[in-house]
Amino acid sequence: MTDNQWGIYLHDRFHRGKISTEELEIYKNTEVPVYKYDNHSSMLKPVPISFLCLKAFHRLFETNIPPIVVVRTSMFSVILYGIAEASGGGFSSTISDGNELRYRVANWGSDKENHSPNWREFANLVEALEFEAGEGKLSGTTIVLATYNSTVESCFYTGNSASEILFDLIIRIRTI
Repeated sequence: MTDNQWGIYLHDRFHRGKISTEELEIYKNTEVPVYKYDNHSSMLKPVPISFLCLKAFHRLFETNIPPIVVVRTSMFSVILYGIAEASGGGFSSTISDGNELRYRVANWGSDKENHSPNWREFANLVEALEFEAGEGKLSGTTIVLATYNSTVESCFYTGNSASEILFDLIIRIRTI
Protein backbone atom coordinates (compact mmCIF):
# COMPACT_ATOMS: atom_id res chain seq x y z
CA MET A 1 0.00 0.00 0.00
CA THR A 2 1.48 3.37 -0.96
CA ASP A 3 1.43 6.34 1.45
CA ASN A 4 -1.36 7.88 -0.65
CA GLN A 5 -3.43 4.65 -0.56
CA TRP A 6 -2.91 4.43 3.23
CA GLY A 7 -4.20 8.00 3.65
CA ILE A 8 -7.26 7.30 1.50
CA TYR A 9 -7.93 4.10 3.44
CA LEU A 10 -7.74 5.95 6.79
CA HIS A 11 -10.02 8.79 5.67
CA ASP A 12 -12.54 6.29 4.30
CA ARG A 13 -12.61 4.46 7.65
CA PHE A 14 -12.97 7.80 9.46
CA HIS A 15 -15.87 8.99 7.28
CA ARG A 16 -17.69 5.68 7.71
CA GLY A 17 -17.39 6.04 11.49
CA LYS A 18 -15.04 3.07 11.89
CA ILE A 19 -12.30 5.11 13.60
CA SER A 20 -12.37 8.25 15.74
CA THR A 21 -10.58 11.56 15.11
CA GLU A 22 -7.96 10.59 17.68
CA GLU A 23 -7.37 7.22 16.03
CA LEU A 24 -7.11 8.92 12.61
CA GLU A 25 -4.35 11.20 13.92
CA ILE A 26 -2.47 8.30 15.50
CA TYR A 27 -2.71 6.17 12.34
CA LYS A 28 -1.71 9.08 10.07
CA ASN A 29 1.58 9.31 11.98
CA THR A 30 2.15 5.55 11.77
CA GLU A 31 4.17 4.00 8.99
CA VAL A 32 2.28 2.08 6.36
CA PRO A 33 2.27 -1.62 7.33
CA VAL A 34 4.63 -3.63 5.18
CA TYR A 35 4.01 -7.33 4.71
CA LYS A 36 6.84 -9.53 3.51
CA TYR A 37 6.08 -12.74 1.70
CA ASP A 38 8.23 -15.83 1.82
CA ASN A 39 9.53 -16.58 -1.68
CA HIS A 40 9.02 -20.30 -1.09
CA SER A 41 5.26 -19.89 -0.68
CA SER A 42 4.50 -18.57 -4.16
CA MET A 43 2.10 -21.44 -4.81
CA LEU A 44 -1.00 -22.07 -2.77
CA LYS A 45 -1.79 -25.64 -1.85
CA PRO A 46 -5.49 -26.37 -2.24
CA VAL A 47 -7.36 -28.17 0.49
CA PRO A 48 -9.81 -30.95 -0.43
CA ILE A 49 -12.84 -28.63 -0.31
CA SER A 50 -11.27 -26.27 -2.89
CA PHE A 51 -12.46 -28.40 -5.80
CA LEU A 52 -15.96 -28.54 -4.34
CA CYS A 53 -16.01 -24.74 -4.00
CA LEU A 54 -14.83 -24.30 -7.60
CA LYS A 55 -17.61 -26.62 -8.79
CA ALA A 56 -20.10 -24.55 -6.76
CA PHE A 57 -18.85 -21.30 -8.33
CA HIS A 58 -19.22 -22.88 -11.76
CA ARG A 59 -22.84 -23.85 -11.04
CA LEU A 60 -23.68 -20.45 -9.57
CA PHE A 61 -22.15 -18.50 -12.47
CA GLU A 62 -22.89 -20.79 -15.41
CA THR A 63 -25.70 -18.65 -16.87
CA ASN A 64 -24.83 -16.09 -19.53
CA ILE A 65 -27.41 -13.66 -18.14
CA PRO A 66 -27.10 -13.00 -14.42
CA PRO A 67 -30.27 -13.78 -12.49
CA ILE A 68 -32.18 -11.01 -10.77
CA VAL A 69 -32.03 -11.67 -7.05
CA VAL A 70 -34.53 -9.83 -4.88
CA VAL A 71 -32.89 -9.18 -1.54
CA ARG A 72 -35.71 -7.37 0.18
CA THR A 73 -39.22 -7.08 -1.21
CA SER A 74 -41.35 -4.00 -0.59
CA MET A 75 -44.44 -6.18 -0.44
CA PHE A 76 -45.36 -9.84 -0.60
CA SER A 77 -47.26 -10.85 -3.68
CA VAL A 78 -47.51 -14.44 -2.49
CA ILE A 79 -46.95 -15.96 0.90
CA LEU A 80 -46.24 -19.66 0.83
CA TYR A 81 -46.81 -21.87 3.83
CA GLY A 82 -44.94 -25.12 3.67
CA ILE A 83 -44.41 -28.19 5.75
CA ALA A 84 -41.73 -30.75 4.92
CA GLU A 85 -41.01 -33.95 6.81
CA ALA A 86 -38.61 -36.79 6.09
CA SER A 87 -38.65 -39.36 8.83
CA GLY A 88 -38.07 -43.05 8.43
CA GLY A 89 -38.34 -44.35 4.91
CA GLY A 90 -40.68 -41.70 3.56
CA PHE A 91 -41.04 -37.99 3.01
CA SER A 92 -43.72 -35.43 2.39
CA SER A 93 -44.07 -31.75 1.70
CA THR A 94 -47.08 -29.49 1.57
CA ILE A 95 -47.11 -25.95 0.21
CA SER A 96 -50.02 -23.56 0.15
CA ASP A 97 -50.26 -20.06 -1.24
CA GLY A 98 -53.74 -19.46 0.16
CA ASN A 99 -55.48 -20.45 -3.06
CA GLU A 100 -54.12 -23.88 -3.73
CA LEU A 101 -52.66 -26.73 -1.70
CA ARG A 102 -49.85 -28.71 -3.31
CA TYR A 103 -48.30 -31.78 -1.72
CA ARG A 104 -45.82 -34.57 -2.37
CA VAL A 105 -45.75 -37.90 -0.52
CA ALA A 106 -43.34 -40.73 -1.35
CA ASN A 107 -40.80 -43.22 -0.05
CA TRP A 108 -37.06 -42.83 -0.39
CA GLY A 109 -35.48 -45.19 -2.91
CA SER A 110 -32.90 -47.76 -1.89
CA ASP A 111 -30.14 -45.43 -3.14
CA LYS A 112 -31.07 -42.91 -0.41
CA GLU A 113 -31.54 -45.25 2.57
CA ASN A 114 -27.94 -44.79 3.77
CA HIS A 115 -28.16 -41.00 3.83
CA SER A 116 -28.41 -39.26 7.20
CA PRO A 117 -31.72 -37.92 8.54
CA ASN A 118 -30.26 -34.41 8.20
CA TRP A 119 -29.63 -34.98 4.50
CA ARG A 120 -33.12 -36.42 4.00
CA GLU A 121 -34.77 -33.46 5.75
CA PHE A 122 -32.77 -30.94 3.72
CA ALA A 123 -33.11 -32.83 0.42
CA ASN A 124 -36.88 -33.00 0.89
CA LEU A 125 -37.02 -29.23 1.39
CA VAL A 126 -34.74 -28.54 -1.58
CA GLU A 127 -36.67 -30.87 -3.89
CA ALA A 128 -40.00 -29.32 -2.86
CA LEU A 129 -38.65 -25.85 -3.63
CA GLU A 130 -37.10 -27.02 -6.92
CA PHE A 131 -40.49 -28.41 -7.94
CA GLU A 132 -42.24 -25.16 -6.99
CA ALA A 133 -39.65 -23.12 -8.90
CA GLY A 134 -40.03 -25.38 -11.94
CA GLU A 135 -43.78 -24.68 -11.88
CA GLY A 136 -43.10 -20.92 -11.68
CA LYS A 137 -44.62 -20.69 -8.20
CA LEU A 138 -41.67 -18.97 -6.44
CA SER A 139 -41.52 -15.81 -8.53
CA GLY A 140 -42.02 -12.77 -6.30
CA THR A 141 -41.90 -14.79 -3.10
CA THR A 142 -39.71 -14.76 -0.04
CA ILE A 143 -38.73 -18.09 1.49
CA VAL A 144 -38.84 -18.19 5.27
CA LEU A 145 -37.61 -21.42 6.83
CA ALA A 146 -38.80 -22.64 10.21
CA THR A 147 -37.41 -26.03 11.19
CA TYR A 148 -36.62 -28.07 14.26
CA ASN A 149 -33.55 -29.49 12.49
CA SER A 150 -30.59 -27.31 13.51
CA THR A 151 -28.36 -28.77 10.77
CA VAL A 152 -30.84 -27.86 8.04
CA GLU A 153 -31.30 -24.41 9.57
CA SER A 154 -27.54 -23.85 9.70
CA CYS A 155 -27.08 -24.97 6.08
CA PHE A 156 -29.93 -22.74 4.89
CA TYR A 157 -28.90 -19.59 6.73
CA THR A 158 -25.09 -19.81 6.67
CA GLY A 159 -24.88 -21.21 3.17
CA ASN A 160 -22.10 -23.61 4.08
CA SER A 161 -21.42 -27.10 5.38
CA ALA A 162 -18.33 -29.27 5.76
CA SER A 163 -20.39 -32.19 4.43
CA GLU A 164 -20.10 -32.48 0.64
CA ILE A 165 -23.62 -33.84 0.20
CA LEU A 166 -25.16 -31.09 2.35
CA PHE A 167 -23.03 -28.49 0.55
CA ASP A 168 -24.43 -29.74 -2.76
CA LEU A 169 -27.97 -29.18 -1.42
CA ILE A 170 -26.99 -25.66 -0.38
CA ILE A 171 -25.81 -24.90 -3.92
CA ARG A 172 -29.04 -26.36 -5.33
CA ILE A 173 -31.18 -24.17 -3.08
CA ARG A 174 -29.09 -21.07 -3.89
CA THR A 175 -29.54 -21.65 -7.62
CA ILE A 176 -33.33 -21.77 -7.28
